[in-house]
Amino acid sequence: MSKKKHSGFLGDLSQKQTIVLQDFQEAIWKDLPTPTNKREREEQDVVCLRYCRASRFNLEKSINFWENEKIWRAKTHPENVKLKDIYQEVKSNKAYYSGFDKKGRPVLIVHGGRHKPSESPKIIETLYWFLERCTKLMKHPIDNNFVIIDVKDFGWSNFDKDSMKQMAGILMNYYVERLGMLYFVNASWLTKVIWGIGKVWIDEDTKAKITFKGGDFFEDISKYIDTKYIPKMWGGKYQGPFWDELLEEEKEAEENENENENEKEKEKEKEKENEN
Repeated sequence: MSKKKHSGFLGDLSQKQTIVLQDFQEAIWKDLPTPTNKREREEQDVVCLRYCRASRFNLEKSINFWENEKIWRAKTHPENVKLKDIYQEVKSNKAYYSGFDKKGRPVLIVHGGRHKPSESPKIIETLYWFLERCTKLMKHPIDNNFVIIDVKDFGWSNFDKDSMKQMAGILMNYYVERLGMLYFVNASWLTKVIWGIGKVWIDEDTKAKITFKGGDFFEDISKYIDTKYIPKMWGGKYQGPFWDELLEEEKEAEENENENENEKEKEKEKEKENEN
């Protein structure tokens, strides 16, 4: 009788995986807030398990993933990219979140044929914005997304080899285990040729999450995603994206953040006055 294979997700860990998780948390404890209740402990476990799964529960590699991402974030600050900064990149609707799949994972739609390398100077910043927004959209215990890349009308003029190689590196090194499932739809012979070039940048675990479909993909993806989150052009009901609403939402959040910062500064000034 074969042993059960555990997924490495919260609630489905082997004894060995549980030990690695605990040892990993002990190794990085200075970076972790102290949980005050069961929910906070589980949320922390979900975060840490991503690094453990990415390393196949190798403690040393898990720690390296964590430390390398921490250094990279301190240097790059991907969370500081705003929609207004990359609006020229996304206004063609070449990428957008349409909603959530039936597991609650954010659904990212990408239209490869709308990408024009010569008109995309901020493609890496755009990647940062989408990945950071993804983490904001996720609700516990979800920690990954569902991506659909439509390669209809995608040709050699859309193929951005250097940027794609760089993006693959960013995804696998600094956003480990964020990809839950990836569908290439409207795939053609050219898709397979380009995939032959790009797959060398991708690890085996990521490759296992990828599916290629031709034009008959609607029934397949509707098993995972409700039609209200599938674009209307594919037979679904989603009619977005709604960039104006997102820009306004971002503006309000920025204003609130500035107000909070001003309040903190006033409090510090009062404390100094009281000390004097």
